[in-house]
Amino acid sequence: MSRYDKIRSDILSGKCDKNISETDMRFFLDKIGAMHRRTNGSHMQYTIDNVPELINIQPKNGQIKPYQVKEIRNIVKKYKLGEGGR
Repeated sequence: MSRYDKIRSDILSGKCDKNISETDMRFFLDKIGAMHRRTNGSHMQYTIDNVPELINIQPKNGQIKPYQVKEIRNIVKKYKLGEGGR
C-alpha cells in the first residue's frame, strides 16, 4: 500500500481522525489536486477546481484537528476526490 493509499484510507475510515499529521494531510491534499491559496496565522486554506467549498486546516502540535479531518473526509466523499490515485 502506497503512502497516499494509507493516508486516504485513514482519512476515509474515520478511525484515525486524531492521528493525521500536518505533513500527511498536506501530502494528501496535494495529491488530490488541492492548491494552497493562503496562510493566515496558523490557518491554511486550500481550494480544488470544481469544488466550491474551501478546505481549512489549522494544525495543533503537528496534528490536524479531528473536526477538520471530518470536514475533508466529507468533501472527498461528496466529490469523489482521489479515486484511482488522483
